[in-house]
This record gives sequence, structure tokens and C-alpha cells, in this order.
Amino acid sequence: MAEVWGVYEGLKLSSSRGFGKVIINIHSKRVISAILNKENSGDFNLALIRQIRVLMAKHDVVKIDHTFCEANSVADELAKVGRRLKTGCKVYDEVSDFLSNLLHRDSSGLSILRVVAV
Repeated sequence: MAEVWGVYEGLKLSSSRGFGKVIINIHSKRVISAILNKENSGDFNLALIRQIRVLMAKHDVVKIDHTFCEANSVADELAKVGRRLKTGCKVYDEVSDFLSNLLHRDSSGLSILRVVAV
């Protein structure tokens, strides 16, 4: 459910800042399916999913990609920070020192290996 809220808050923020094109990287394939209306799961707040769809329609382009958390260490670290927040949402206008190395690793394609059954 936290990932659904993250998508919602991210789309609200990108809309308020006038971003027309957005790429969303999500770890949970179930969240992607729920947003894209491929899954009618009771696990997610349907009203929140509808609001996400409304926000998506306000953007010119919204691309949703599945990304393993190992390949998106910045988002993984920010999620950990978010869990420690008492309330609300924290917006970083600049890359903080603790994220700069992770951002470099993510952008260069370096990641931790993960074994995935196929």
C-alpha cells in the first residue's frame, strides 16, 4: 500500500510542478496491474487507484516500469527514510550527500545481483 501512496504523491508533485512526462518505476507488479486496471484486487484502496488514474490523465505521458528494488537503490533508500518520518511527505530539491553515491550507481546501471526464478 505504501507504494500506491508513493505513486499518488509523486504524480501530485509532478503535476503541481508542471512536468508533462513522467516515468514511474515500481517494484510491485501487483501495484502496476492495479493501476493499469488489469487486476481488481481488494488489497488496494480503489478510490486511491482511481485518483492515480485521474492524475495520470493530467500528464502528457506517464510510463510505468517494473524495476527490482536492487536496481533502484535511491527509491529503496528513500522508502526507508519515509518509514522513519512521523507524518507527511519530504521533498528534496537537491540530491543529498547520502543519496549521491546511490544515484550514481543507479544511473550507471551498477546494481546488486539478484537471482530470479524464470
